[in-house]
Formats: sequence, C-alpha cells, structure tokens
Amino acid sequence: MAGSLNAEIRAALRDDKRVSVAISSSGGQGMRVLVGAVSSQSHSKPTFGKPNPRTLAMVKHEPRETPLTPRELQILKLVARGLHNKQIAAKIHRSIKTVEKHRQNLHSKLSTHEVAGLTRQALAMGLMDKPERSVSKLAKEAKQLTARELEVLKLVAQGSGNKWIASELRRSIKTIDHHRENIMKKLGVHEVAGLTRHAFAIGLL
Repeated sequence: MAGSLNAEIRAALRDDKRVSVAISSSGGQGMRVLVGAVSSQSHSKPTFGKPNPRTLAMVKHEPRETPLTPRELQILKLVARGLHNKQIAAKIHRSIKTVEKHRQNLHSKLSTHEVAGLTRQALAMGLMDKPERSVSKLAKEAKQLTARELEVLKLVAQGSGNKWIASELRRSIKTIDHHRENIMKKLGVHEVAGLTRHAFAIGLL
C-alpha cells in the first residue's frame, strides 16, 4: 500500500492536475508522502552559480583521477598568478591559440568554468609559491573590508559572477561592481585570481 501510494504521489509531482486527487484519495498520509517526495527532489537538484561547500572540500582533499601534463600544470600556475592568455603565451613561448587550448583542457579535467575555479585548484594542489605578504598581514588588510565586502569577496572567490551575487544579496549589479572596486583598491589586487588567492589565505574558502 505504502509503495503504491508513494508511486502515485511521485507521479503526481510530474502532473500537477493529479496532486489534489492523490492527496484527497489518501488523506493525511498522502500529504506526508507528498511533502517527503518534494523535499527529496529539492535536495537532489543542483544549485547553479553557487559552489557547493562539499565540492570545494573534495577539491582540497581528494586527488584527481585525470592527471595534468607538465605544460598544463605550468599554465594552471600562471593563470592562478593572474596572468592573461597573451602574457602566458609570451612567457612559455607558445601561441595564444595553444594557451587557449591548454586552458580548455584544464577546465575539462578539473571541472571548472572560470579563473576563480582554476585558482582554487592550483591553491589546493599546492602549486602556488608562498605569498609575498604574511597571512597575518593579509588578515590585517582584510580587516579594512566591511562585512558586505568580505561577503562579496568570498562569493567572487567561489566563482560567482556579479549578476548572480547581486541576485543572491538582493542588490543591484552596479552596487556589486562598486563593492568589487573597493575590495580591489583596499587589498591592492586587480584580478579575480588575486582576489581568490587572498580569500583562500585568510580562510574565507
């Protein structure tokens, strides 16, 4: 009985015209199963734009199955240092097109889609040199930031774009742009990779 009831309720979730029928035919028990089914489905849905903390924890502690080539590791490190494709191409004496291809491979292998994601991977893999400034000094600089700016910094480092951050914090995109400008000015950082490194160093990630 419970199995057929559960099947009926879950079927009703795909056809809202059947929801009221399913509930009325099964009474309070049907309502409880419906709520459980909705809860189960909502928890299984992926959240787009906002990185899952468990995923980030996996990045820090679990080895990747797909190994990176020495060249890919070199480019990953340069990306995390804040270099653009043109700068990387000049540094490794390759074409910009070649660098773009390597970056595409990095995104594919590391399941990332933005500079912040590549930077987090490089940090988690221990590819970055020791920061020029001590962690205590970085933390002192971070104290210049307001609570809202720290919040924006964390979201930027997690790979969120301005539009998503504006929606999440219920502010205008212009306001988020202003916060990012202030953060960069206060920290002396001018690119996403640098913001991500800073957030990582002071424990925001």
